[in-house]
Amino acid sequence: MKVAILLATFNAKKHIRELLDSLINQTYREFTIFYHDDGSEDETLHFMAEFEKENPGKFISLKGPATGGAKQNFMYMLGQVEADYYFFCDDD
Repeated sequence: MKVAILLATFNAKKHIRELLDSLINQTYREFTIFYHDDGSEDETLHFMAEFEKENPGKFISLKGPATGGAKQNFMYMLGQVEADYYFFCDDD
């Protein structure tokens, strides 16, 4: 069973560490976090890269153009990721 957490990010530096810590510390751990950034201009991608390095295989960056909003971002990710179950996670 493949479980995907789809994480839409955009200028999330203020809360992203807390969010990522929360995801990593869940009791159920059989999931992969796929994230797509919507054109952040802060350190969001820096924090994501740190967590990706610290948790090999747990985070997967989906490369692609900015989509223009959370809804469009999630729809983009749904088209990129195949899983049995999807969970949607916004960065705030």
